Amino acid sequence: MATESKDNKVNPPKGKSRKKALLKLAHQAKPYLIIVSVVLTLTIIAIVLIGIFSKAKHLTKDAQISDYILRAKTAQREANYVDAINLLQQALSLDPENKNILKLQADNAFLNGDYRLAQTIYSQAGINENAQILFYKALTQLSNLDIKGAKQSLSSTKTFIENDSSSVLTTERVQSLEQELNKISQIKNDAQKRATVAKVLIENNALTQAQHLLTNLVEEIPGYRDAHYLLAFAYLKNGQNDLARQELDKTLDIDPNYKPALDLEKQLSATNN
Repeated sequence: MATESKDNKVNPPKGKSRKKALLKLAHQAKPYLIIVSVVLTLTIIAIVLIGIFSKAKHLTKDAQISDYILRAKTAQREANYVDAINLLQQALSLDPENKNILKLQADNAFLNGDYRLAQTIYSQAGINENAQILFYKALTQLSNLDIKGAKQSLSSTKTFIENDSSSVLTTERVQSLEQELNKISQIKNDAQKRATVAKVLIENNALTQAQHLLTNLVEEIPGYRDAHYLLAFAYLKNGQNDLARQELDKTLDIDPNYKPALDLEKQLSATNN
């Protein structure tokens, strides 16, 4: 039986076969390539949009903070310190670690007479000593009848003011307190000295210290008219109207014609209405 020779077998040209195979493969892969291209394009667009939105959000946040600060500074100039504190709290809700905002809020708390709150916020801002903190220290020393210590603290306070143009405490206010301390130093009568100290504390919004001092004084001397009157005034200034009424009644029981107490009674009645 004759065997067919391998040399006589017909094989198609390899070049054409490969080309056809590649064309067929490309045709089959075309839809997938289109899908991949669309996905890549959409991904790039999404990344770009996320960047734009993120930047816009950041700009909006900064604009909100700036607006709160601007309004707070306006409120501070108009002596609306509580409004300023609240506006700055809104700014802090957007940027809790901003020390400049914290300092500004502490300044307004100080100007409003909220000395302990001011000291707490100054601490949060990383400020452990400044003119306002030293002034409050002087008031605390005064409430403890440490006149010498208070004078030393006020001297340091003035130095801070001279070196800090951003201080909200004025040299005039410090000098005014120094003058009061000099007057108090001349008072010999202990009860009168403590009542005068309380009066100065009230004038400087150190109401808690004044109330503590006067409460002890009226316990020791129940019939001390001026002490009861000053305690009533301190309560009224602190918004404690019921306690103010009690002390005012005691004052008028001691001296029904005491004009400052009668004037305060009108003020208290107006507040209640």
